[in-house]
Amino acid sequence: PATYNLQLDRALKLAEPGLFVAIFDAEALELSRYEQRPTQWFMRSNLSLISYSGLTETELVIADFETLEPIYDAEVEIIAANNRVLFSGTSDVDGTVTVPQAYLAGRGGHAPEFVFVHSNNDDFALLEASNLKKRPSAFMGGTDKVLAEDTYLTLAREMVRPGEQLDFHAAIRSLDLSPLKEFAVDAVLIDQDGEEAATLYLQTNAFGMLAGSFSGASHQKLGRYAVELRRRDDVVLARTEFKVD
Repeated sequence: PATYNLQLDRALKLAEPGLFVAIFDAEALELSRYEQRPTQWFMRSNLSLISYSGLTETELVIADFETLEPIYDAEVEIIAANNRVLFSGTSDVDGTVTVPQAYLAGRGGHAPEFVFVHSNNDDFALLEASNLKKRPSAFMGGTDKVLAEDTYLTLAREMVRPGEQLDFHAAIRSLDLSPLKEFAVDAVLIDQDGEEAATLYLQTNAFGMLAGSFSGASHQKLGRYAVELRRRDDVVLARTEFKVD
């Protein structure tokens, strides 16, 4: 089947934050009036949510995607599969909400299913909660945590066209979950041949967060690419891949 990367910015330029569904139809699909059309649910939001899961509690960190500033007094609810509210709280001045693991320990219909976040400026986010209590990989099989930094790196998209801009965000903390402020890193773009194509010299803000973007050339080769975050001593802190197609 053919794969397309659709830009919906124009249609949603004036839309408020929330959940949307795109419905696709074409004569070539040969669907009757009562047959289901291809659909895609998606969310429009300027809120980022990062979770840190420990043995006794999980921390949720809420921030603004554009400014990377923490969101204060955002309302957070964790909903179970049976629609019961397992936890509710508000974020502090650091954008943090602490959830005791006991609230996330349910199974079946009592297991956490969704996280709802609502900010004071009416922004909204909905995320799956099934992995909130996931055991850190360093606790499995006695694996040592080699690095002193805990780094989370995410891309705005998993696929881009040649010449399009790819945005990324990252959060870097110490192992005790304290934000690493003004922490210098290199963001490196790795091309489809495994070569370094571009490097950005970045620094985290006061909350241990950073953002950046890479712009590809219109004649950019197709294939698998990657973004790496490295310490200034060239140690790789995080890596995530994307596709140019």
